[in-house]
Amino acid sequence: MRNEAYLAYAAVTKDAVQRSIRTFYEAVKLSNKEKAMEKWALVFPGQGSQYVGMGADLFREFDAFRDVFSRTQDITGIDIARICLEGPQDVLDQTVNTAHCMRQVRWGLKKP
Repeated sequence: MRNEAYLAYAAVTKDAVQRSIRTFYEAVKLSNKEKAMEKWALVFPGQGSQYVGMGADLFREFDAFRDVFSRTQDITGIDIARICLEGPQDVLDQTVNTAHCMRQVRWGLKKP
């Protein structure tokens, strides 16, 4: 019989996510075999959930994350990093900007 456990958590910062995951692991006490077989999924909401500053922690910390934004600016001519990180909100809320920002945050998380 397989022991299944699920975690759904919404967080704004990387530290909050890490705390939640640690708490989850302590609560379910997975065996080594189960840990080796675990699967993770990061699920991101779509347009309408954007906010100024989303991805800021990752942008500051990881070159690969910054590179995704830089490449997008090179291609589109839009300073997506500035819009995403600094706003203003009404500019971020414009569909063209929201679509780029949400996609870049998702793609930035996929980078090794």
